[in-house]
Amino acid sequence: MYSIDHINVEYNKSLEFVLSYTESLGAEYVCTGTEQFTTVSGGETIREKLKLKIYRFGDEYFRIERMYFKGKPFMVFSFSDSVEGPYEDADPFPVDLSEEELKEEVRLALRIE
Repeated sequence: MYSIDHINVEYNKSLEFVLSYTESLGAEYVCTGTEQFTTVSGGETIREKLKLKIYRFGDEYFRIERMYFKGKPFMVFSFSDSVEGPYEDADPFPVDLSEEELKEEVRLALRIE
């Protein structure tokens, strides 16, 4: 089981890498929004108020949300046709992947071959 400090450090490091990579692929930062999230995993409930950066890629907007499965952090791209949402989740992926694996997940989420 991970400590909350370890989860935050690992997640933030991976998130920074993923966002930087999306920008290198042409994603444009639009704004930052705040949203309340509740995640239930393995009998544990986690409530968070998160500031999420919203980007535009092509005709869609996306943000990256944090999820937990069995206490382990995952991230998921959520997409919308408008900045205000609603946002629909793509497939989540763990944050402890290698940089090449993270790049592959980004390309899959953004539908880049």
